[in-house]
Amino acid sequence: LFDPRLPRIRLSDYEEGHTEHIEDGEDAHIAEVQDQAPVVITRQKKVPFKWRISAGILSLLIGQFLFEPPDQKLLIGLGFYIIGAFFIVLSILLHDWHFSELPEETTESALSMWPINWKAFTFATVSMILAFVFFAKDVFNFLNLLFWVFAILGYIQAFTEEDLIVKTGNWFLNLFQKKYDFKTDIKVSWWHVLIFTVFVVIAFFRFYQLNQVPGEMFSDHAEKLADVSDILNGQYGVYFPRNTGREGFQMYLTALIAIVLKTGISFISLKIGTALAGLFTLPFIYLLGKELGNKRVGLIALFVAGIAYWPNVIARVGLRFPLYPLFAAPALYYLIRGLRHARKRDFILSGIFLGIGLHGYSPARMIPIVLVIGVLIYLLHKKSSAEKIGSLYGLIVVAIISFVIFLPLFHYAIGHMDVFAYRSMTRLGTVEAPYPGNPFIIFLQNFFASIVMFFWKNGTVWVHSVPNRPALDVISAVFYFIGSVYLIIRYIQKRNWVDLFMLLSVPLLMMPSIMSLAFPGENPSLNRSGGAIVPVFVIIAIGLEGFFNTLVQQAKEADRKPVLAVLIGAAFFSLMLMQNYSLVFDQYKTEFYNGAWNSSEMGEVITEFASTYGDYQHAYVVPYDYWVDTTLVGITSQKKVVNIAIWPDQFASTLEYTGPKLFILKPDDLSSADSLQNLYPLGTFWRHIDDYPGKDFLVFFV
Repeated sequence: LFDPRLPRIRLSDYEEGHTEHIEDGEDAHIAEVQDQAPVVITRQKKVPFKWRISAGILSLLIGQFLFEPPDQKLLIGLGFYIIGAFFIVLSILLHDWHFSELPEETTESALSMWPINWKAFTFATVSMILAFVFFAKDVFNFLNLLFWVFAILGYIQAFTEEDLIVKTGNWFLNLFQKKYDFKTDIKVSWWHVLIFTVFVVIAFFRFYQLNQVPGEMFSDHAEKLADVSDILNGQYGVYFPRNTGREGFQMYLTALIAIVLKTGISFISLKIGTALAGLFTLPFIYLLGKELGNKRVGLIALFVAGIAYWPNVIARVGLRFPLYPLFAAPALYYLIRGLRHARKRDFILSGIFLGIGLHGYSPARMIPIVLVIGVLIYLLHKKSSAEKIGSLYGLIVVAIISFVIFLPLFHYAIGHMDVFAYRSMTRLGTVEAPYPGNPFIIFLQNFFASIVMFFWKNGTVWVHSVPNRPALDVISAVFYFIGSVYLIIRYIQKRNWVDLFMLLSVPLLMMPSIMSLAFPGENPSLNRSGGAIVPVFVIIAIGLEGFFNTLVQQAKEADRKPVLAVLIGAAFFSLMLMQNYSLVFDQYKTEFYNGAWNSSEMGEVITEFASTYGDYQHAYVVPYDYWVDTTLVGITSQKKVVNIAIWPDQFASTLEYTGPKLFILKPDDLSSADSLQNLYPLGTFWRHIDDYPGKDFLVFFV
């Protein structure tokens, strides 16, 4: 804009009233300079378009869309994935992305110098031995519970520098003595509003239509409610051997809900407990995302896991499935934080959640192995002997704390290993069926099927999935792939142990499904792979946050507002909301109703009969092969565990009662229908028409 040949002239020289100092003979120059007066031009910076990122994401989205049912195109979709993977890897290597860095590890003190309170340790050990002795009958009672609690608190105190009893007492005193000033101004930021909005959306997805989705029970629910009924009747078992054996956490939780919420022996009592278990998993997913990225990564992980079809479905079905991720999440989070920051109390908390988790769902027995592998990975990446000794010491603390909490089940397992390990051995071994082929080949096939289930097929079981579709929605699957690729590249470049641990924890936590060698058709499965929910959704969040952060940084470099990032984010999250809503409240709901028998409708017919013409004692269901569980009909009608089956050879015994009677039959059971009609010529048949084909049933009224 300036000609260096011209004399230097101040801008003020061109302002009105400031020309008196210009000498004669400079008019020509002034005229020339005036023609070339400086012009201030404001331009936005040109920032190179990140075309490699756009090409990669677009290719992956197309490929993942082609993997969606009903018309899944494997080869074409795989071709787009290969193209997308090339551009994503290239864009990461060329630093097109702005992923958030892994926060630095910090150290409070050397774990190897962790003192032990030997008095508390001795007290805890004696209490544990006494508790073990008093668990002789494998039931909970006042005495063994007392010593068990003493042992748990004693070991926690032994590894804690502060006096827990004094600290807890002071906390309660301060709580009651503290005066609250409700007039204090509360500052609410946009971040708080965002968190509240996310919580509302998640709560909607997790509890909306809980009574209808899913709407029917099946035989496993009858077994669970029978165990709950035993507890309510004073039988406090450590382990419940019914139906190949189950740990007791869900049974005691459901019994508590049945009493507190007055929901009784019912499907909704089971579902409230498991839905809450799924909800309480999410804060630890947020914390893990924050630990491995920042609060944005944590919030995205919280949101995506909160609305996702996979964790939502396994938490709604009313079985123990969500207990696996519920305790895997805090156990992993506190172990990682303990190793990264040498925080002693984190190892204690990891041990507490691990121990409780072993009372939950059988696949949680994989969590101890995952934690041990995590520590081994940490050891292989550290050169300091103090760090190595400290991590081993922390692992020992986790083992001791978790073992003492596991103690009742340990006592039961010693005396009943055949029952305790039966369910696992029927899948891992040949207890129930021989291997259908070479077990090593089956393992490799299962491993591959589980690894690709996020993108391809999540199994065929309608109970806890929409069969033969990817475990993740389209957007989540793409960014799980991107997040995984980024962690692999970052690990190769920086050799950070936690990146490798997060990547390996996914297949490790899926091992309870992968190791179904005798029944490979049960793999992959969303329930036995449930622990992998924790690392999977954190990895998704790392990918998504990296993408949005890249868009924001690009806008900053161009001196623009991040409008594009907001629009794309809104579009992505809207698509995720819509697809996951459809998966849970449309597709899964329909699949479940098509697969389950309508025991609740039969129960309603019996309830109407009992409240009008007859009573519950003279309403029956005639069993038939592969039909409704007659105990479920009794539960839905009478709100208690009762089997109302009557076999054809028992029909004649009903003649003793001359009052009204009701019989429910499968339409295919023509033999039983003829027998009843011959026995009661004046009886009346009618067909109950169901909304779903093949679910009609016959009602015979006497």
